[in-house]
Amino acid sequence: MQALLVLCTCPDEASAARVAETLVAEHLAACITQLSGARSVYRWQGAIEHSAEVQLLIKT
Repeated sequence: MQALLVLCTCPDEASAARVAETLVAEHLAACITQLSGARSVYRWQGAIEHSAEVQLLIKT
């Protein structure tokens, strides 16, 4: 079996907690670390956007 590390961002703590709980409950992840305070900078529809996000480190 190959272990994987998946990075995922969520818009807030509540949705990150739901994703983490669901993935572990469904045996799709062995462990998930939830990191608050992530900031993303990206281009969207011609403008540069800044977003506060919650980073998930999903380990299989």
